[in-house]
Formats: sequence, structure tokens, C-alpha cells
Amino acid sequence: MKIASWNIQGLGQYGKWMRLWRWIIRNQLDLVAIQEHKKHDHAGMLLDTKDFHLRYNGIKDKYSGFLFIVKKDIAFKVLFDDPQGRFLILHFSVREISYVCINVYAPNSLMERVKTWNNLLHAIHLCARLQVWRSARILMCGDFNMVDVNSDCTTASSLISSQENSIWAEILEVLKCNDLWEHIGGHTVRFTFHSRSHKKAMSRLDRCYYSHVSTLNASSTMWVDATMLLSDHNPIVISLCESDSKSSIPDKLCRSPLRLNHSWLQTSLFRARVEKLIQQALALKSSACMKWEFLVTHMQGVIRECGKYFANILRTARVGAEHLIVLMSEKVDSGEMLSENDYARLCDAYRCLHLIESNAIKSSKVRARCTEVNDLHVNSECFFDFLRTKRAKSTISVLELDGQTLRDGNSIADACTQHFGKLFAASHTMDDAWFSSLQESLAHTSHVLDSGTANICEKSITEEEVFLALGSLKNGKAPGMDGLTKEFVLSFWSSLKMLILDVCNEIWRDQKMPYSFKLGKIKLISKVDVPIQMGDWRPITMMSIIYKIFAKIFAMRLKSFINNVVHPSQIGFIHKRSIYDNIFLTQMMMEHAVASDQQMVGIQIDFEKAFDRIRWDFIAVVLKKLWFGLKFSRLIYILAQDSASHVEINGRRSAPFLIERSVRQGCPLSPLLYALASTPMFYLLEAKMKSKYIHGISLYGI
Repeated sequence: MKIASWNIQGLGQYGKWMRLWRWIIRNQLDLVAIQEHKKHDHAGMLLDTKDFHLRYNGIKDKYSGFLFIVKKDIAFKVLFDDPQGRFLILHFSVREISYVCINVYAPNSLMERVKTWNNLLHAIHLCARLQVWRSARILMCGDFNMVDVNSDCTTASSLISSQENSIWAEILEVLKCNDLWEHIGGHTVRFTFHSRSHKKAMSRLDRCYYSHVSTLNASSTMWVDATMLLSDHNPIVISLCESDSKSSIPDKLCRSPLRLNHSWLQTSLFRARVEKLIQQALALKSSACMKWEFLVTHMQGVIRECGKYFANILRTARVGAEHLIVLMSEKVDSGEMLSENDYARLCDAYRCLHLIESNAIKSSKVRARCTEVNDLHVNSECFFDFLRTKRAKSTISVLELDGQTLRDGNSIADACTQHFGKLFAASHTMDDAWFSSLQESLAHTSHVLDSGTANICEKSITEEEVFLALGSLKNGKAPGMDGLTKEFVLSFWSSLKMLILDVCNEIWRDQKMPYSFKLGKIKLISKVDVPIQMGDWRPITMMSIIYKIFAKIFAMRLKSFINNVVHPSQIGFIHKRSIYDNIFLTQMMMEHAVASDQQMVGIQIDFEKAFDRIRWDFIAVVLKKLWFGLKFSRLIYILAQDSASHVEINGRRSAPFLIERSVRQGCPLSPLLYALASTPMFYLLEAKMKSKYIHGISLYGI
């Protein structure tokens, strides 16, 4: 449902009416709550246009006047029409959801406002006895002519008084309403009232309160439309997208591990705590892997404590800066000159708010995966709509499975866990038929690797390799179960480099990686606009930082010579080869066959879940066949054997399930291992071509 609230300050002019109608149609509004229309002759009328109903309040008031513009397909009923002409209460239903909308236009006078709030509270108690009220969502909007928090104004004159504060709090408590701006408001124009004639700056006099904020999904939006200049007030446009968000959260599952905030890396408090923890880990008399595991486990406590501390600091700093700005503004409004010290404090307050806002903008860019967008566009309505839509798209609220539609979060979580548990389970047996097929596929694969190159892959890991592998990882990537990122390791590189080097060499020497290092977190990425099937989600496994560094080291070793090992027809994942090569080659061959009048048959094969279903023993045998060393041939077992993964569903993680096959999407080494494992297939096809079982297209009579 899309609604708007606007103090239009008079609708007597024909031009205003036309611009209003064009704006309503352009925004596709379902309901518009107008204040101060000043069309007194229309008091109490119900008028119709082609597409809308117009319901005026029933009192001819000198200053006031309400108007509800409602689409014709929405049935509505007036519950209360204030005799003083200060509010109008309407009930309507949209998509089987019941709503009560309270349109308010409060007076400027403090005493008159107190009377209005008393009358409104009395009307609410009367309407609350009605059956339609009990199950309805309450929406209260309008021009309240006062603000209840300092951040909503730049002068103190419009702040709520102590006389009306208690009754206003009682109204919100009875309605169980919250300010929508704090939940779905965009970082666009915050203030709705801009009056040069009143010699004020700006205030958020027009607001909207809602009773069921928790039922709104991430696609709900609210913004101030600063393009409409028909009055001193800007209209508020609200898009309410209802969803039972709580039901889609699997409450039986644990929350995902805490993630590191990169802005903390520049703070002395966080660095001191991490350095202390690193020294504690290094002082342990245990293996390098045990030291790293100790560090990762206790980092969760450091992240939790620092998160609470920095949140309180930011909250206190924001409130203090805003309070100081209000005080300084009052001094200036009263004609008092600011001293040099006051001016310096005012500048510091603005710098503080700018820093807080900059950090919020940076975080928004990271969440949206749009780090290249400039700050001006980040503050736009379009960007925040995109961010909310992306967040809603990543939420699994509906899942169709085996003819059933699942909407409960726990049911969805169980279905996802079972699906991926089966997908990564070993559904094969090592029987005679498998061994014979294996031998046939490898019979034509040549030994393409020389002993010197094979020995390069077998050597110990150096500090330079660790640093290059770490540096080659992409910035801004989501962490695995350890919650640590590339940026964190680089920030503490001088303290961590020897520990990471020892961990990698210990894993390589012992040919075994600890269980917690290869515990993955599967994130489901939507492949379609409206995902409802399990096949509509792509599983990407996020691994721990040690796993990624270790795998990247061997990926870099492979990249230096893999183009000489992999069959030339394999163009995927190989440096200086492109998938477009085979596309162009196929197109040229088809054109040549048609031009030379040759008959041909083309077969396109798509390996479903190719990464997820490949067998580790097959990869190991192929590597051995290609003459890789024994240690490197067992690399897949180091990375994958006895491993497990969680699947993340709507912010919660499932119980771990075993991984018995697959190369993980998200592992730096997976594409290269898959390319190597596919090599025998190309040699087998090549052998069939030579034996005349398969005939290719003739080129120039050959």
C-alpha cells in the first residue's frame, strides 16, 4: 500500500489541484491524507472522480480542513469526525488487511494543542470499542505543529512542551505506535517544514506513526518529496509492504557469528585489545593451529565488547552534538553573538555528526556491494530503495518444495538443511564398474608435468607466499565462521605473520587441517528476481581466513603453469583463455559447415551442480595421473575431508552437516581443481576422434 500525508496550505487555486492530481497519479498512491485544504464549502462532502473518492471533514473551520483522497477500489468508513475540526479517523481495508488512519492537523497554540490531544485521546478510547479497531493496523499522520525530539528541528521553538509531553506519550502508548521515520525513513531530506517567512530553519512537523512496524519487510520505504513546492510543507510518501518477518526467522537456530567492523581497525581501544589477545595466543605452549584457534575463539568476545562500547559512544556523541547545535542555534536566534570558544565547539559538533554520517554511508556501501558509488548518490532515495530491496531479496520468506508451500522460518530452515545435506552427501560406491570407468577415462591422459614443476608444488610455504596470497584476496568480502577478514589480518600483519606462516606450514607438513578451519558458512544468493524454489538459490560457501590464505597459496602456485597442464579445449578458469574463444569457434565451424554443405550434429551438455557433485577421490587420481606429487595430490583431502558447513537462513545458521563431496564455491582453489579434474574428458574425446568413432567437420578437404 502506498500513501501520502501533506499539509497543502489551501487548494483554492485550479493550478494547485492539477499539480496535486498529477503527483498522485505519478506516485500511484492508494490514499492521500491532506491537511489545511481550506475548501470550506465542501465540508462533510463525499465527492467522486473517475478513480478516487474525496472525503472532506464535516466542520467549516477557518484555519483547518481535512481531506482523504482514496482509490475507488478501497472500501472505507469514517469512524470519528472531530467537532473542532482537528482530526479525522477513517477505517479501510487493503488486500484483506484492516487499517485505521488518523489524519491530524494540530493548532500552533500550545494550549489549543493540549485540548486537541485530549480530544484525540477521548476519540481513540471511543473507537477502540469498535470491532474493526481491534484487529486493525493504526496509522497516524499529519501536521502536528510540534516535534518530540531535538534531532527533528533546528530551533527550540517547535519542541514539545512539558505540558503536552505526558498526554502525547499516552496517545502513542494507547495506539502502540512508533515513528515510521526511525524504521523505514530514507537518508534524504529529513525536515518537512521549510518556512523563510517564519525566520526559522527547518523542522519535521509532519510525521507518520504506525502500530505494526515489526510486520513491515525491508522493501517498505518512507521519504520526503522535496520536488513538490506547493506549500511550506513537503509531502511524506510511504510505501508499506507487509510481511510476517518474525515467522520467516527460524528461532530454533543459532545466530550467525559476530562480524568485525572495519572502522574499528583505526581505534586505539580495539587495537590494544587485539594486540593483547595476540600476545596471549603466542605465549601458549601448544601447536600453531591451537594458538590460532584460541585467537579466533576469543576474538568473538572482543568484537562483542567493542561493539557495545562503540555503539554507546556513537549514541552519546550524536545526542551531545545535536544538543550543542540546538543551544548554539538558540543563541543566534536570540541575537546573541557566539564567542570564539562557542564557535569552535559548534564546528566540532558538526564535524562529529559528519563523521558519524560518513561511517554510516560507508557501511551502507559495503552492505549494498556498491562501494564505487559517490556519497551524494548514497544519500538518495533510489540507493536506499535498492538496499532495502536487496535485503528483502536475500530473505527466504516462501519456499515451494515437493508441492508444498513453506512460510514458517523453522520449516524453511529444516528444508534447506536437508536439501544441502543430501546434495553434499556421497551417493556413490567404489565398485568394479566405477574403477573400470575410471581406468577408461584416464587411459588416454598423458603425463604432462615434469618433476621440477611437481617439486615446486611440494615445497614448504614461505612468508612471501603468505603475504602475496593475503594481498590477492579481494577487499570487502564477507568473513567465514571465524568473523575475520583480509583487512583485519593486514592491519595486524606485523604481529600475526609468523603465526599464520607456522599454521600454514603445520597444515602442509601434517597433511591435516583442523575441523574448525574448514567449517564453512553457506550463503544463499538468489539467481532469479522472485526465488521460490531451492534451485533458485546459488550456494556460496564463506570460509575462514586461514582456509582462504592456505588455498590461495596453492592456487598461485598452480596458476604459473596450469595452462601447460590443462587440455587446450578447457578454456574456463585458465589465465589468458576466455569462454568466448569456444563460442566464436563454434559459430565459425557452423558457418563453415553450412557454406561447404556438410551435415553436422551439435551437442550441448550442461553438468548440473558440477562443483557440488565432483568426487574427491577422482580429483586425487587425476592429479596423480598428471604427475603431481603425492602431497599435492592429497591437497583436496586436506581442504575437504572431514569438513562440514552451516547454511545461513535469514540471519540464523543451521546445524552443521558433513561435506562428503564437491569443491566449494567460494574456495580460491576450486576452479583450478575442477579444470584439472576435467582434463581426462578432453583427452578421451580426442582419442575417440583419432579412432574415427567421432568425425569432425572437414576444413579445406582435410
